[in-house]
Amino acid sequence: MFKAIVLLNAQNQYGYVRNDLSHTQVHFFALNPNKSVNFPYLTSVLADLKDQDNRFNKTQNLSLFALLIAAISLTVSIADKVSAFEKSLESTAELVKQTFTGK
Repeated sequence: MFKAIVLLNAQNQYGYVRNDLSHTQVHFFALNPNKSVNFPYLTSVLADLKDQDNRFNKTQNLSLFALLIAAISLTVSIADKVSAFEKSLESTAELVKQTFTGK
């Protein structure tokens, strides 16, 4: 079942049309019984898959880097707000202390 799904997908993605407009089947194995693998065709398909994988990895790495930058930015922003809040609490506590002690 899995082999049929893979071959159907390969036919849809890597199949080609001849000059007489007839569709041809994808043959990763050569039609000549003396040869076992259709190297030029298989190489072309593998190069395309490698190219797709490289594009996916570059995009994923760039997205993860952007996510890291956003997380660092959020952390710095929150730390700044907490620091400002702590300073305002200290000044408020000092004001309250001065008010009640009369100094």
